Amino acid sequence: MSIWLPQITPRGMEVWNDPHRFLLCEGARKASKSISIENTILRHAVQWDGAEVCILTKYLKKGEQGAWRDLTRRRGIVDQWIRAGITEYTKPPSYAMASKMPYFRLKTRDGGESEVQLHSLENDDEVEEKFKDTRFSLICLVEADGFKSRIVFDAMRQQLRSMAVPHAHLKMILDTNPPEEGTDHWMHPLFFHNPNPQFGRIHFAIEDNTFLSEEEKLDLWDTYKDDPALLDRYYYGLWKKASVNSIFADVFSPGVHIIGDEIPGRISEDMDALDDMEILRPWLQAYLYDTGWDLGDRSSVAVIGCPRYLQDTLVFDILDEVAVIGDRIGLDEFVAQFVAKMNYWERWMAEQNGVKRPMWRSWSDSSSLRHRMNLRGTEAMLVRNLSGNRINLIGSEKGAGSVAMRKNLLRRLLYENRIFISPLCKNVIAMLRGLQASKSQPVDPESDYKHAFDALTYLLASAMPMELNQQRLGINSGSVRHARMLA
Repeated sequence: MSIWLPQITPRGMEVWNDPHRFLLCEGARKASKSISIENTILRHAVQWDGAEVCILTKYLKKGEQGAWRDLTRRRGIVDQWIRAGITEYTKPPSYAMASKMPYFRLKTRDGGESEVQLHSLENDDEVEEKFKDTRFSLICLVEADGFKSRIVFDAMRQQLRSMAVPHAHLKMILDTNPPEEGTDHWMHPLFFHNPNPQFGRIHFAIEDNTFLSEEEKLDLWDTYKDDPALLDRYYYGLWKKASVNSIFADVFSPGVHIIGDEIPGRISEDMDALDDMEILRPWLQAYLYDTGWDLGDRSSVAVIGCPRYLQDTLVFDILDEVAVIGDRIGLDEFVAQFVAKMNYWERWMAEQNGVKRPMWRSWSDSSSLRHRMNLRGTEAMLVRNLSGNRINLIGSEKGAGSVAMRKNLLRRLLYENRIFISPLCKNVIAMLRGLQASKSQPVDPESDYKHAFDALTYLLASAMPMELNQQRLGINSGSVRHARMLA
C-alpha cells in the first residue's frame, strides 16, 4: 500500500498493525479507540479485492450517528483516504433496496472493489438466524458491551469465512468501554485470561489520545465526576462492576431507560446548544410539564418530566434537572437556574408542538408549605415570588410508609419500562445506579442520592395518584382509564 498513513495516535498504530484474529480494543471514552478502528477497517477494505466488512451495532440509529457517520460524513475518514489518493467510492453511501441496510463500496489498491456494511442486532438471540448465510472478511462489534450474551461473538466469528480474502487476514475487532458488569461481562475472561494466541487486547487510556486537549479531558471528567462508577469506567477505563446494592439495580437498565446522547458538561449548561443534540424530548401531543422538588440547606434537586401515552399506558419522560449537592446555594440562584430550564422547554414545545403556554405542575415535600419564621412565610411562597409566579409548589402526600410506597412505584415503572430518562439528568441517573437502603429504612436517608430520589418520586407519586392507589390495593395497571386524572 502507499506510504501514506492516516492521522492516528501511537496507540492507534498498535491496532493498525495488530496481527491477532480477534482483537479487543477497550478503555476510556475519547481515548482514540473508534478512530483507530475505523481507519483499520478502511485499510482492510482498500487492501483486499472482494473484502466484505460488517460493522455491527446494537441499534441502527445509534450506529448511523456513531461509527457510520465518522466514516461517511463530509471530511470524514473515507473522505480523508480519497483526498490522499488511496481510494475512491465505486458506490457512495446508500441503502440496500430490500433490507434498507446502509453500505458503500470502495476501489481497492489493485483496482477491484470492496464493500462496507452497517448492521444492527437489538436481540442477541436472533444473531444466528439473521447472519447464518453471510460471509465477511472483517467484523467490528461497536460498543460490544451492549451485547450481553457471548452467543453474539460465537455466532459472528463463524461468519469470518470470506472466499476473497486469505484466511490469515480474516479479523474481528471489538470496541468497548468497560461494561457495567465489570469483570463479570463475557468479554473479560475471553480476552484478559485467554491463552489462545489468536486473541489480543489493546487498552486505551485517556492519555493515549495525543490529539485530545486538556480542556476536553477536563470536560470529560466533569461530565462523570458526580457518578464514581461512571468516572471509573469512562474516564479511567477501569473494569469495575456497577454497584449491585442499589435498590434499583435489578430493574434499571441504562440501555433501555436512558434515551439520548451523552451530554458534555459544558453543553448541558448552554441550553441553546442542546437543540442539535439527540436527547429525550416531549412527545408531539404534549401540553403539560410536571416538576418535582426537594429543597434543602446544602443540597437541592428539581426535575422536569413530561407524561405521555404509549398505546394505552401512561409513561413518564424525565427531561431535565437542576441539582446542587453538598454546596450552599441561594434559593434565588437555584430558582433562576430552574426558570432558565423552563424557558428552554417552553420554547421547544411552542416550536415543535405549537403549544404557546404549556401547563406546569410542581410537586414538593409538604414541608415547603409550612410557615417559617426566618422566611416570613413558606418556602413555596418564596419560590413563587422568585419565579415571577411561574412555579407554584403543591405538597406531595406523605405519611407512614410513604417512602417505601414511592420506592416501589419507581421500581414498578422501571420494571414495566414506563419511565425514561434524558442524559441531562445526571443526578437522577446516579441515584438509580447507587441509591441503597439502610438497615432500618427502605431508602438510606443520609445518602446524597436521596435528594434526587425525593424530587423524582414526589413528581411521580403526585402526578400518577391512581398508580399509587392501585399499588396500595395490589393492582398492577397503567391503563389510560386509570390515569385520566392528568386531564
